[in-house]
Amino acid sequence: MKTTALLWECRHAEAPGTSFLFGSMHVRDSRAFAGLPPVYVAMEQCEAFAAEFNLDEAPQEDIGFALQLPEGQTLRDLLGDRKYEKLGRVFRRSLGLPLDAFSGVLPFALSNMIDSGLLSAQQNMPLDEYLWQYAKQAGKTMYGIETLEDQLGVLGSIDLAHQAHGLLQLARNLPGHRKQLNRLADLYVQGNVSQLYRASRKSLGKYRKTMLFDRNHKMALRFDEIAKTTTLLAAVGAAHLWGGYGLIRLLKAKGWKCKPVIR
Repeated sequence: MKTTALLWECRHAEAPGTSFLFGSMHVRDSRAFAGLPPVYVAMEQCEAFAAEFNLDEAPQEDIGFALQLPEGQTLRDLLGDRKYEKLGRVFRRSLGLPLDAFSGVLPFALSNMIDSGLLSAQQNMPLDEYLWQYAKQAGKTMYGIETLEDQLGVLGSIDLAHQAHGLLQLARNLPGHRKQLNRLADLYVQGNVSQLYRASRKSLGKYRKTMLFDRNHKMALRFDEIAKTTTLLAAVGAAHLWGGYGLIRLLKAKGWKCKPVIR
């Protein structure tokens, strides 16, 4: 089966029409926007659009609060003085910001900030947010495949020591990590969902079930529910599409016929 496609056409005997599943990416790198023309065509055919969660029901202050360390705990407490100071130098070098301003933020969120600083950022907003705004302006009915509470609950289940270890590993080898991020961006441009899935599964380690497989089951259930009432374009992280517990296989198990849209 072809695995070099980010956009998939989905049909079901009980659905009112054709729906689509698109593998997105939370980056502002222009490479990720290059393959959007067929997505625009798919969106024109659909009455509804879904992102991973409803961005209009997620106030930034609520997200910011959820990404904080437990009350009374700081990043320096978690890392120790020596590692904290070293990380501070990396943070300033990669983002031009003082780490002390983020000393109460979860390590996972800081890792994502560094990732964003390492990749090119030619666009005004990440791809997934851009598609959300585009669909809203096109008058689509808007949905979330998950809830914000679902996503924050998953994040809250990741041990702080594990988060800190991942942050420090990233900081120790910024050039190598930048190279890996660019490799992932290139795989994305190629539409290579199988390799993106394998890279994500490997990086998640013992949390692959919580962060990938369990979420896929919820996403498939929600896609099935919405797309049996209206035509839907759903945009989720590209790593969720493939694999034995990926959305494409899970939707097929629910009777959906899914095939890649060839660019």
